[in-house]
Amino acid sequence: MTGQTSDMTEMGTDPSDQIEIQLAEARRKQRLAAYRRWSWAYLAAGVVLWAFAIGLGELVQWHPVQASNEEIWASLIDRRTPGYTFILTILTTLFNPWWAVLITALGAGLAWYLSKRWIDALYVVATCLLAAAMTHFLKGAVELARPPLAHQLVKARNYSYPSGHSSAVAALIFSVAVVLTVHVLLRKTAVLWTWILAVVIVGLIAFSRLYLGVHWFADVVGGISIGLGSALMMAAAFSRSSKLPL
Repeated sequence: MTGQTSDMTEMGTDPSDQIEIQLAEARRKQRLAAYRRWSWAYLAAGVVLWAFAIGLGELVQWHPVQASNEEIWASLIDRRTPGYTFILTILTTLFNPWWAVLITALGAGLAWYLSKRWIDALYVVATCLLAAAMTHFLKGAVELARPPLAHQLVKARNYSYPSGHSSAVAALIFSVAVVLTVHVLLRKTAVLWTWILAVVIVGLIAFSRLYLGVHWFADVVGGISIGLGSALMMAAAFSRSSKLPL
C-alpha cells in the first residue's frame, strides 16, 4: 500500500490527532475506490480533450481564429518588460527537449518516492511519452507556421501547433497530481492546493511561450488539452494497478 506521508508524521500521538488521521485515511480510500470506479469517465474525458485538440488544429488557419491569435500575440509583445522577460525565459527553458527529459525523470522519481509504488513512476513516464507522440504527430499534420521570427525572444523554427512545452508540462504536472491525489495525500485541503499549484505551473509555462513570441494562443490551448487528455487516458489505463501493492 502507500507509505506514510508528511501529513501523518507531523501530527502527534494525541487521540484527537489519531482520529483525524483515521478519518483522513478513510477519505483517501474513498478516493481510491472512486478512481477505479470512474476510470471509464477519465478515458472518455481524455478522448474528448484529444478530439478538441485535433479539431482546433483543423481550425487554426481559419481567418477568425488567426485574427484572434494575432491580436493576443500583438498585445503581449506590447507589454514586454526586462523583468518578465528574464523570469519567463528561465521558465520556458525548463521544458526545452533535453531539460524536459530530466524533469520528467525527476517527476517520475518523485511519484515513486512519495507513493512507494514503481508503477506510479511508470504512469508518469507513459503519460509524458503519449503526449509527446501526439504533439509530434499534430505538428506534422497541421503544419502551422510560428509567429514572425523577428519578434521571438527565444528562437523556434519548427511547426507551431500544438505547443510542445505546454503539452509536456501539462502531462507531467497533471500526472504527478493524479498520483498524489489517489495514493499519497490524506487531507482534502492538500489535494485542493496540489491541483491549484498544478494549474498555476502549467499556466505559467504556457504563458511564457506566448509572451516570448514563439506560439499562438491556440497552440498552448491545444498543447494543454493534449497533456491533460494524456494524463486522464493513462489514469484510466493504470486504474487497475491501484489494487497492486507495488
